[in-house]
Amino acid sequence: GAMRIAVIHADGPIMSGEGDRDVFGDSVVGARSLVKIIRDVTDEDGFEAVVLRVNSPGGSGSASDDIWQALEELKSKKPFVVSMGDYAASGGYYISMGADRIFAEPTTITGSIGVFGGKMNMAGLFEKGGMTRFEFSRGARSDLLSTVEDFDPEDRDLFRSFLAQFYDTFITKAAEGRSMDKGAMHAVAQGRVWTGTQALEHGLVDEIGGLAEAVDAAGTMAGLSDTSFVRFPERKDFIEQLLEELGNPGGGDVALAIPGIPMPAQSGLRALYTLDKVLSTGGVAAMLPGDLTVD
Repeated sequence: GAMRIAVIHADGPIMSGEGDRDVFGDSVVGARSLVKIIRDVTDEDGFEAVVLRVNSPGGSGSASDDIWQALEELKSKKPFVVSMGDYAASGGYYISMGADRIFAEPTTITGSIGVFGGKMNMAGLFEKGGMTRFEFSRGARSDLLSTVEDFDPEDRDLFRSFLAQFYDTFITKAAEGRSMDKGAMHAVAQGRVWTGTQALEHGLVDEIGGLAEAVDAAGTMAGLSDTSFVRFPERKDFIEQLLEELGNPGGGDVALAIPGIPMPAQSGLRALYTLDKVLSTGGVAAMLPGDLTVD
């Protein structure tokens, strides 16, 4: 049959485990699910090249690294091109940085190469809800990520060193992926956010273009004269796909209202929920701290 290109969509915050949707009905990238798709496509002879369409503000540091590892394996066997959507920031950049070619839209929000972390102390919340929690821990730092106690000074130092270590890993791998000097990468990293156009100037992406251009480039790299592509994960329905193709910013953002909670509070809740999920897998987050829009 005809040789095809696999287009893999990474939409939403990056978390450990399975993907699909969270309790708010928002799309999330589950590292386990995405890694499985990447491995299947790597091994599937019918796919000659792969395009990863990234639309993510980032998320869990360890989950982003798991995805990066699977993509390195893919890249050793097939051409691998990234197409950045509205966001490919922090963890979203992490999973993009090893690609053979990176395309961004002029207004893509990318970079944000940095990490933050910590934990949420829920003790007050549990108390308000009339709940008490007891934790039994053994070993000096076993309660480091306890959700009912603050960090003590030693905890804080240890946690800082985790973050510094992760940041170093991030810029080392990014410099390698972009064939840049590590010092030069650090200069454009440090958590700073760039538009696609700025990212091109700083060497963080290769070209300005959309999904169609990325698919063409992948086809050319694979030596294909005509290209057809297959999307993963399987798209939910025609309308969702259409909205995405039209680049309708409101398309994928249908808020699932929670009865009895006013909308402004819901966006705060969603952000808290996401942060809690991201931090609960080791406390290191590589993600945008909030929403950004480019005028």
